[in-house]
Amino acid sequence: MLRANRWMIVALVIAGLILSACGGTSDTSSQSKPAEVELIEGTDLSRVILSADAAERLDITTALVLEEEVVRTLTLGAEVVAAPIGGRTPVDDPSAVWVRVTLSEGDLNRIERGKPARVLPLAGDDGGAGVTAQAVEVPADPEQGSEVLYYTVDGADHGLVLGQRVRVEVVLSGSLRTIIPYASLIY
Repeated sequence: MLRANRWMIVALVIAGLILSACGGTSDTSSQSKPAEVELIEGTDLSRVILSADAAERLDITTALVLEEEVVRTLTLGAEVVAAPIGGRTPVDDPSAVWVRVTLSEGDLNRIERGKPARVLPLAGDDGGAGVTAQAVEVPADPEQGSEVLYYTVDGADHGLVLGQRVRVEVVLSGSLRTIIPYASLIY
């Protein structure tokens, strides 16, 4: 008899625990979802939209995405030459020398043609020294092809001589980069 009573008490305690767990109402229907995922039209990508509470818990901040101009350069081999036919120095300086840069058509399309370039010596580390050269428009020569750019270096203290091989650092076009604040990213 005692044994039957013990089993009955254990059964009642278990039933009471089960009923007490099922008896309450949950607030899950009144709580908002922490995030929503929606497809971006026309792509295979999805967008995650966080609730304000979820963004605060994850310490996510909202910030503007900015674009910043960056000066990107390309260093090419070149040669100091005499002024080409039809070429004139911008200031008609007799001590000015010309630098001819021969490039591929792909490189020619990437270069900002109106910007000045830096002429650097070929040998040794110059520590960033060099002379500034101004871009010069020269009529296209059928022998040279259209993949040639000319730059002129004015003044007598440039140290360049005809036939000398040099490096030319030119500015590339399309130099914008997008800046996204690190605190605005979710990995």
